[in-house]
Amino acid sequence: MEDLTARSIPIFKKQPGFVNMEVLKAMGGNGTLTVFKWRSITDHENCMSSEDWSSLNKEWEDFLGREDVHFEFVFTGRDWM
Repeated sequence: MEDLTARSIPIFKKQPGFVNMEVLKAMGGNGTLTVFKWRSITDHENCMSSEDWSSLNKEWEDFLGREDVHFEFVFTGRDWM
C-alpha cells in the first residue's frame, strides 16, 4: 500500500482544487482512513476521471476491492484555502 500511496500523492498534488490529504492508521489494527480535502466536489470528481488517475485507480480498486472504498463529502460553507 505504501508504494501505491507514494505514486498517488504526486497525481493528487497537481490536480486543480486539491488542498491536502492525511493518512490515519488504526493502532494495533489493520484499518486505514485517508482524508482528502478538495476545494469542491467537482474538483474531486475531475481528479477521479482524469487520465493521470485512471491507471492508479484500477490498481487501488484491485488492492482494496470495490466494496471497501467509500467517499463522503462534507460541506463546510467556506473555502479550505
